[in-house]
Amino acid sequence: MALELVPATSDHIPRLSVICHEAFSALHDRCGIERDIPAPEVGEMIIGQTVQR
Repeated sequence: MALELVPATSDHIPRLSVICHEAFSALHDRCGIERDIPAPEVGEMIIGQTVQR
């Protein structure tokens, strides 16, 4: 299976925000520290700003 990397677009933001939230939540939970991204909506703000650049 080939992997194709494409530039992120606004269509990708919803899924990328969930990935961001889940990945950082798992990391913070494993390390026992407070979450920086407490909700998918926060991940959406971060990813949205990054994609728009």
